[in-house]
Amino acid sequence: MNSKTRAISEGAMMLALMAILLLADRQMAGFFELLLYFLSVPVVIYEVRHGTKMTIALSIAATIIAFMFSTFTGMFYTVTAILIGVVYGYGILKDWNNSRLLFFTILANILITYITVVLFASVFGYDLN
Repeated sequence: MNSKTRAISEGAMMLALMAILLLADRQMAGFFELLLYFLSVPVVIYEVRHGTKMTIALSIAATIIAFMFSTFTGMFYTVTAILIGVVYGYGILKDWNNSRLLFFTILANILITYITVVLFASVFGYDLN
């Protein structure tokens, strides 16, 4: 099988699995939103196998699917998980230090959690006290 055909086929399969998870999250009223962080794992695997250029195309398609099938917070979690996966995969391809990659991932997740808890609470009118 041609390498481009394999990359497109694997990307389509990953997009279908992401769409299923997003639809299940929407049907369960956001029950699986914290599991959307795991969407970065297939993105990292895809980038290591097929490179950054193909992963950017996958990321754009996954973002469009998130806008179609997900809630607002689900879209935010999905887009940020995809961005973390792209940067982590890029770091693996460029042989970045593992501690640097781990620090970036932890810092990004703390920032995302802060945004969803504090900023979204104030935007949607919830009082944290």
